[in-house]
Amino acid sequence: MSASFDGFSRELPRFLRLLARNNEKAWFDSHRADYDDYYVEAAKDFVAAIGPALRKGMPGYSVRISQNELALLAGIFGFTPTQLARYRNAAGDPRSGKTLRSCIEKVKSAGGPIEFGGETTKRVPKGFDPDHQNADLLRHKRIHLGSDEQLPDPLFDERAVTDCMGRFRVLRPLVQGLGRNVA
Repeated sequence: MSASFDGFSRELPRFLRLLARNNEKAWFDSHRADYDDYYVEAAKDFVAAIGPALRKGMPGYSVRISQNELALLAGIFGFTPTQLARYRNAAGDPRSGKTLRSCIEKVKSAGGPIEFGGETTKRVPKGFDPDHQNADLLRHKRIHLGSDEQLPDPLFDERAVTDCMGRFRVLRPLVQGLGRNVA
């Protein structure tokens, strides 16, 4: 990783709590400097530090920091029409569908609070058997795995990038499976 990152400010969760309680333009305008310092500039530095490592493992990763939680997700957060067709063909194929399911199960069995998600349709898409063994996968319009957890201490010091990368490594099988079959 080329850029260094010393962590988000320990003031960030406090600022986000205050923002949630004072979600008004006047309050925000008077605290814009805190927002820029604690959130925007720190996020830019974080992305510059973690970006080179993540580029090797696309389709996509997401980091969300709230007043109490860190959410780390990996997957495809919005299929293009071409990607959606490839994904559904892969999920509908006996061999590649089994591989996609295996990637998801591998991540979920790695431990920790991993959740499987993404927007789904009510029915299996036309052209696929409604009773298909991967009907649940075929209904996805986007797909991701990830976790929400309390803000970890390393987020606030020089371990932030290394810690997040370790958490993303757990999600890598899904990223690799989607990369092979969709992206």
